[in-house]
Amino acid sequence: MTITLTNVNQDFLNVIKSLLPLNRDVELYEEYEPNNETLKVIKDIEDGKNLSKSFQNVDCIMKALND
Repeated sequence: MTITLTNVNQDFLNVIKSLLPLNRDVELYEEYEPNNETLKVIKDIEDGKNLSKSFQNVDCIMKALND
């Protein structure tokens, strides 16, 4: 038997994996499909949009947060 799990939470995946030794005829595949927000970020990166500032240290981050 083959089981494909899509976008599974890690705890559930661990439970399933712990049960696999009970049945040696099971193959487990994991698939992760990006959600809409992730797809938008990927598209923005591909389009060359500047998504966020680059910070060199904590002081720079704190200054940006306080501006």
